[in-house]
Amino acid sequence: MIIYFMFKSLLRNKWNIIKLLLIAPINSILPVILLNSVIAQNIDKNIILKMCLWSCFYFTIFEIISRRMEFFGSEKIHDVLLSKISLHRYNFYQTVAVNILYIPSLLIILYCYEVIFHLNIDFLFAIICSIFVFINNVIVSNIMLAVHLKTKNYFHRFNFGMDIVYIISGVLYPISVFPKFLRSISQLIPITYVISFSEGNNINIELSILMFVSMMAFAIWNTEKSIKKYIVAGGFYD
Repeated sequence: MIIYFMFKSLLRNKWNIIKLLLIAPINSILPVILLNSVIAQNIDKNIILKMCLWSCFYFTIFEIISRRMEFFGSEKIHDVLLSKISLHRYNFYQTVAVNILYIPSLLIILYCYEVIFHLNIDFLFAIICSIFVFINNVIVSNIMLAVHLKTKNYFHRFNFGMDIVYIISGVLYPISVFPKFLRSISQLIPITYVISFSEGNNINIELSILMFVSMMAFAIWNTEKSIKKYIVAGGFYD
């Protein structure tokens, strides 16, 4: 029920609909069309899927961060802390609502790519990948919630960090081209495993699950620690 109300609040903002159904497809597809007209090479559907999954991650996590800043900037944060709903659950419901909102846009973008470039896109596989993006978002949103509970002045650093993640997570090129130390860093980033899976790589499923579970456990533990500290401080930052 809470997810439903959060989803409705997202839909109430008409700008979200415009971004998802008009601006996001144009921003995703137009540069590829223009670049293809200059280079005149075949479009790789695996690269297209990776780019779309990154766009899914990028949009949803920034939407979560944006709404969280609005949430912490009002009295809503205190209402949640005083209610029976834990901040963890509230964060999870919000992440679910934002991800559900983006799914139609992802499918529209992939369909447009398929029609324009005559690609044979496996939409079922794309949906499975988007589920992994959601799991990734739960981990990242928990980590960023812990950061937000410690300081509100982190957005520009987060924005810069996302650019670094884009470079080293395998979206542009396989992480195998990196030096060993960079590969080690990229393997600590959850979205790297999603991108690798979308390429059809024979990744170690057991190791990937272990990494996701470990990251999730760390994110939840760190967030819970930050929540307690935030409450003890009376809602003030360090």
